[in-house]
Amino acid sequence: MLFTQVSSRYKMLAALALGLGTIALVFTLSRGGWLAFGISTMILGFATWWRGWLSASVILIALILVLLLALVLYGLIADRLTSDDNGSAEARAPLMRLAFRIIADHPILGAGANNLPVIIGNYATPELGDVWLYTVHNRYLLIWAETGLPAMLCFLWFLLATIRRGWLCWKFNDRFLSPLGLGVAAALMGGMVHMFVDVFRSRPDIQMLWMVAGLAVVMVRLGGEK
Repeated sequence: MLFTQVSSRYKMLAALALGLGTIALVFTLSRGGWLAFGISTMILGFATWWRGWLSASVILIALILVLLLALVLYGLIADRLTSDDNGSAEARAPLMRLAFRIIADHPILGAGANNLPVIIGNYATPELGDVWLYTVHNRYLLIWAETGLPAMLCFLWFLLATIRRGWLCWKFNDRFLSPLGLGVAAALMGGMVHMFVDVFRSRPDIQMLWMVAGLAVVMVRLGGEK
């Protein structure tokens, strides 16, 4: 919204949402969320700078604000990045190996929707030690293990098709639709990276994904009618 040609009150609301949202994101302590936000923001910033919608001074101000936020919340951020996470990160690799074992037995149709947490213990071997056996923190492997390769490919197709629609909006060079379309594409690109290290099966995650995809379709239709 900050790059669209709308009234100042909407831009102020967008800036407020960005600031408060960034602070809230830090307090989630989600390293994957931080990474996804960083990737999405860099894509959005580079594309708008390349088109001439973002000046170097604005980039500098944004970097200063990010630095100030990092200094204020340094203790919290540093603690999350360096302290013991009770094996949360280390457990992801063994869980992925278990997912691959399930995939090897059920490559096409999968083991059944929502069944991975139920059967994952059957594939655990002694060398995994005391790994917490819940579910694999990788959205792509989770879909493949539970519903098969065709379902996982359809999911990738859905994500890439949504990104393509956001990119089509960007190519309209419309000062309202193009920044919004680029925002959708950049957000999904960052989200796809985050999906490599998280489950993404909660209702808010799925609802947000469908809403963003629907908005991308509508914006492409609106741009094509102009």
